[in-house]
Amino acid sequence: MGASQNKIAVVGTGAAALGALTALLDKKNDLEITVYDLGQEVTRASLDDNPSKERIVSFYDQVYQKIRLVAPFKFPPPKTHLGEQIARQPVGKDLSIFKSESFGGLTNYWGATMLPFTDREMRNWPIDQSVLNPYYQKMAQVVGVAAKSDGLDEYFPENFSSRPALKATAELVRLNQIVNNQKSDREFKIISGLNRCGLETRLDQPNHCVYCGECMAGCFKDAIYSTRMTIEKYFQDPRVKYIQAKVKRINQKNNSLEIETDQGLVAGFAKVFLGAGCLHSTEIIIRSLGLKQKLFMADNAVYVFPILYFGRKLSQDDSYLSLCNLIFGCIPQKENEHFAQVQVYPNFDYLWRYNIPASLWPVFKGLISFFRPRLSFGRLYLHSDHSQGYSVELKNDQLVMDKVKEAESGPRIKTLMSNLGRVVNHYGFYILPIPPIRQKVNTHYTSTLAFNNNSVKVSSSGEVMPDVYLCDSSLFPDSPAINPGFTIMANAYRIVDQVI
Repeated sequence: MGASQNKIAVVGTGAAALGALTALLDKKNDLEITVYDLGQEVTRASLDDNPSKERIVSFYDQVYQKIRLVAPFKFPPPKTHLGEQIARQPVGKDLSIFKSESFGGLTNYWGATMLPFTDREMRNWPIDQSVLNPYYQKMAQVVGVAAKSDGLDEYFPENFSSRPALKATAELVRLNQIVNNQKSDREFKIISGLNRCGLETRLDQPNHCVYCGECMAGCFKDAIYSTRMTIEKYFQDPRVKYIQAKVKRINQKNNSLEIETDQGLVAGFAKVFLGAGCLHSTEIIIRSLGLKQKLFMADNAVYVFPILYFGRKLSQDDSYLSLCNLIFGCIPQKENEHFAQVQVYPNFDYLWRYNIPASLWPVFKGLISFFRPRLSFGRLYLHSDHSQGYSVELKNDQLVMDKVKEAESGPRIKTLMSNLGRVVNHYGFYILPIPPIRQKVNTHYTSTLAFNNNSVKVSSSGEVMPDVYLCDSSLFPDSPAINPGFTIMANAYRIVDQVI
């Protein structure tokens, strides 16, 4: 018996699944859509819409107590969600990377930056930015982008704004002005602007940001966008059915697709859209095709450095956003070089409170608050060509990874830091002339099953098996320095729009 042409499966509930589901439901066809996901529930905050400042402080005191029960010392610390740690995949003996097992995927933990790829980032793609632009626009309306026209327009002309821009600290607003007023005509031209992100900034909305500064510990108001917010609403559509299960394999059988889960087999699908995240989608395809060779996974190298401020205090209150406030775009003068990006954060409590014993926090809290206007942190992102990479394979039906490529160090980092220093070191701001600290891993995994790769044939529509389509970053040719979340959403929409 063949498949019903209306029977569609979507695997995942993260960024790619959001794009795919949005496109499917926009078709308004008589579809039968089944969503499969590991779908571990994330903690929900039990606070009123407008709690007092004291109630918010008390709530996060409990969150940090939970974090300290399971969290080892780590600087800089990883984001958590109301005390929940992110699942990890071992990489060799001494390393691990984040993996998605929660409902909503890694969007429960991301920084929500919503920047598009330009043609420079898409030079190895089978399409260009103009093809993705209408899909960026569509997904920006779904997610909501807090943005405005500013210095970033030179590289990202379209900001896809649907909400007021975020409120940066007064010192970082000043730094933004300083950077854009400097001439940077060396190896990289440095531009600056407010972070463009999926943040609820509209004051008439019940979940609007209150700038309590606890973003990294998990937002109690859900002001930071997670795909679970929208996908939960999609489940109310009669065309959609949700099954909490781990997809293991996809088989072509009797002119239809058969999905094997940890709960058994389900047959009769006409098409399957894989949006389980680079790691899980790769595991499913390796098992489904019986691949024996190792695949390569790209990542971004990230370097952290402090920015000091010696001028007069400009902030008028203690409210702040601990997500990225500013973005520096590092535009290379040479056309064949890669764009680099710096995300700038204020000195947020989570950075220190994660590692300081609870008994000592009351002593340190005032000190850290005092130095908040004086200290911020930059996170420099490099393209995957200059970054670490991993091998991926199945052994005894288990996913096994190893680090096979080290991130570059030396001349490129020195050049970028030198260029940044020339535009930042004015009017009291100063980047210390010391090497930045490199993080061991990042979370922008791509390229295991890239377009036109040598291991598996993947079409421009993401088709990796007959009627099976990759929708996530596993098919990206590389990993640019720009957060891939927005592009994953837009490209997933494009694939479904092209296929259905």
